Amino acid sequence: MPDSDSTLPIPSASQRGLFWAARTRILGLYALLIIALVGVSIPIFRQIVVRQVERRVTEDLAEDLEGFVEFFETWQAESTPKEEERLTEAIDSFLQGFRPEDDNFLIFVVDEEFYRSAPLVLPKLIQPRSPFLKARSQVDTFEQGILPNSDSPEGDLLYMVEPLEMDGMRRGAVFAVHTTTGELSEALESVRLFIGMSAGTVTAALLLAWLATGYVLQPLQQLARASRSIRESDLTRRVPVAGTGEMAYLSKTFNRMMDRLQEAFEIQRNFVRDASHELRTPLTIVRGHLELLDDPSPEQQESLELAIDELDRMSRLVNDLTLLARSELPNFLELAPVDIAPFTDEILAKIQMLGDRDWRLEARASGTVVADRQRLTGALFNLAENAVVHTQRGDEIALGSQIKEDIVRFWVRDTGPGIEPRERERIFQRFARGAEALKSRGSGLGLAIVKAKAEAHGGWVELSSRVGVGSKFAIAIPLEPNSKTTMPRKRSEEAFRPAP
Repeated sequence: MPDSDSTLPIPSASQRGLFWAARTRILGLYALLIIALVGVSIPIFRQIVVRQVERRVTEDLAEDLEGFVEFFETWQAESTPKEEERLTEAIDSFLQGFRPEDDNFLIFVVDEEFYRSAPLVLPKLIQPRSPFLKARSQVDTFEQGILPNSDSPEGDLLYMVEPLEMDGMRRGAVFAVHTTTGELSEALESVRLFIGMSAGTVTAALLLAWLATGYVLQPLQQLARASRSIRESDLTRRVPVAGTGEMAYLSKTFNRMMDRLQEAFEIQRNFVRDASHELRTPLTIVRGHLELLDDPSPEQQESLELAIDELDRMSRLVNDLTLLARSELPNFLELAPVDIAPFTDEILAKIQMLGDRDWRLEARASGTVVADRQRLTGALFNLAENAVVHTQRGDEIALGSQIKEDIVRFWVRDTGPGIEPRERERIFQRFARGAEALKSRGSGLGLAIVKAKAEAHGGWVELSSRVGVGSKFAIAIPLEPNSKTTMPRKRSEEAFRPAP
């Protein structure tokens, strides 16, 4: 299984959760700010509407009151002395053409007695014998205020009182009264309409903000896709640069970083390829000259065998480096259909020669896989050799194959000492060796080669291990080279089945 995040699938919505994306967090903060502003604006809007209603009502009451006062003053100027003493005639004459606004009332009190009102039906608090009218009928100056009436459906009463005088004597009072229930209902309806419009506006704004944020953060998504697609064998992916803002700067920085990485990997790859090629010839020449030595003494023979053994080890190292360098090339594999069942039997027959172990066939799959037979054989040989190194005579080593969900797995399981958890990722790196492998003379490239061959097939390597019980290495590759596979995110310990 590859260790690079470039092969990991994009997490689904259920896996990444609600707050996985940066745009979600940005939108959440934006939503909180808008909701807070709307929440603060609603009571302010309500207060403004109520104040405007009270101001309009007060103006209406003042207009009704001033209308009668002006009429009364004109009437007094044009009437005869006999008519001046008859205040009721002026009131009757004014009311003949007067039509009050809704919820407005005009009440006349003459000589401390209720005379007439418009309209005729009055709320309870301002009826003819009410304490309010009796108390305000004797005012000497203009007065206005609010009469609380929370227990009545009419609501509070706004009122204005103007005294009526004739010949310098107070003769009565005129009341302009308004019930607030209707106006407040209209005001509250306006508030509810404002809340509804605000909710719709906020919803539309959040939707547009979600789309706009996705557009703004598109370079980050491209950066993530480019990062997932990057592998050692392909460092050519770049992010398109658009605009001149922070996102464009980030894209440029990423592309420059990839240019430096690609250059470094090219230098490393060329070095490995050139060094492997240049070392092979002198190693062959030195070995040839050593083998041509005639009649060495016993001491010389021992040194000669040691030198030849080291030359063989260096040759294997050069071959391994060459193979790793070639694994990144497109023509590394020679694909052909491979019958899995006989191939499994063939591998078991060959690896049994690696050591005196309890060799077993654990499972045999039936089917065909498109693969490079030689590369796959070499990878399984590496796993078997690794198992032999870490087991003793008579220990069990099992080989198996299985097909599941268009993936074929070939595995080698042993009953060796197992691998410590901290070592399980590192041992697949080049020249890395576990603590138990230090006693061997290996180069530390075996598992790296297995991993490279598996990935060349579009697959990965799985490792399950329990300290003191054993280890299980599996090569998982798709049955078809172009099939879409879902690679596991981590090695599963559940895949390990200890020996009975």
